Amino acid sequence: PILKNRVKRPRPNTEEAFDQVKHLKQQMISSTAVISIGGDSFIDSWNVSPIFALESIEFAQFLGCKTILFGVSIWPFKTTWLQERVRIMLGQCDLVTARDDSTLKYLASLGVESNVRKVSDGAFLMLPRHSEQTSIPWSSASKTVVGFNGSPLFYGVLNHEEADKMLSAMINFFMHIIDKQDCNIIFVPHDAYPSPAERHFLFELKELINRPN
Repeated sequence: PILKNRVKRPRPNTEEAFDQVKHLKQQMISSTAVISIGGDSFIDSWNVSPIFALESIEFAQFLGCKTILFGVSIWPFKTTWLQERVRIMLGQCDLVTARDDSTLKYLASLGVESNVRKVSDGAFLMLPRHSEQTSIPWSSASKTVVGFNGSPLFYGVLNHEEADKMLSAMINFFMHIIDKQDCNIIFVPHDAYPSPAERHFLFELKELINRPN
């Protein structure tokens, strides 16, 4: 509730009001631009407060820094007061790059168009880099590798019974494709706020699946 009320308040207009992010001042003013990656960090769909991500960009704009949102996906907010605050922040960005048509349409509906450009998702433009060494114990007989990014955030949008069913379905799915289709599984956590808990979640999921590959 405290964080929700903080987002609900007007955009800060003094440096002291940015108390949660003001420690970033020196890095911001010494940088060419402040870049935020993703966009859904500002959305209220995840049962996680967007205040840190939002105030980081707002503070950079308050300091007169160039601000860029890179590869964003943004969809309708649950609350109009957050939508309005994010709309102002988006409109003051020097550049917003969107990776899907639905984001472009939604931003246009908010009146945010002149600083928006459509781009490919950066993940799909990365060139593969091969290494002779790997710490992953591959099963030499297996021909298939499945990568999976899972997050405990679904516990914030499902009730307890539904969440337990979701977890059981994940476990059964991976057991099946390992046992019946001879797959290797790679769990890939995000490394950015608010996702560090994904490492713990995926480790526990691996333990529950209890398979060597």
